[in-house]
Amino acid sequence: MKTLTFMDEQYQAEKIIKTDSEVIGLNGSTVVFAFHGITDFSKFTLADGQEFDAEPATAEQQQIAQILLEQTKMKQDIAALKGASS
Repeated sequence: MKTLTFMDEQYQAEKIIKTDSEVIGLNGSTVVFAFHGITDFSKFTLADGQEFDAEPATAEQQQIAQILLEQTKMKQDIAALKGASS
């Protein structure tokens, strides 16, 4: 299992794939997290000694990753709205 750290949050997956503009975590063929549109990878770090996997994700995995990303954004927006209304 690999561990990715981004913005003080840790994400774990069997494979963590890095492309030109995204990072995708996979357990088998299941996407467990995804970050798209990345221009600065310096904020994404793997645990000591771990390396990114270079395999490109399939189109289906990319679609699932996009849905997960949208869900994460919605959760963040809801949390922000709850914090603002307190």
